Amino acid sequence: MATTYGNNHDAVGAWFLGPHAENFEVLEKIFQGLLYEQGKARAAYFPNDNDFITPSMKASTLFQSKYSFNLLDKVLFLLQKISASSSMS
Repeated sequence: MATTYGNNHDAVGAWFLGPHAENFEVLEKIFQGLLYEQGKARAAYFPNDNDFITPSMKASTLFQSKYSFNLLDKVLFLLQKISASSSMS
C-alpha cells in the first residue's frame, strides 16, 4: 500500500514490527541471527572446560519443573497477555 509519508516513513518503518506485524519476518531473522551468534560465542568461551549445564542436570525432575513452569509457561503467559492487549480496540 502506498503511503503519503514519503521516504522518511519507509526508513523509519524498517526498524519496527508494525501495527499488523508487517515486519515479522525481518525481525524474526534478526533475532534468530542474534541467538545463533550468542550460541556460537558461548560455545567458544573456554572450549576446554566441562559443560556447566549437563545432560543429567537437564533430565532431572527439578530442572524440568523449573524450566517448564517458571520459564516457558511464564513467557507464554506474558506473550498471550501482550497479544490480547494489543488486539483490543
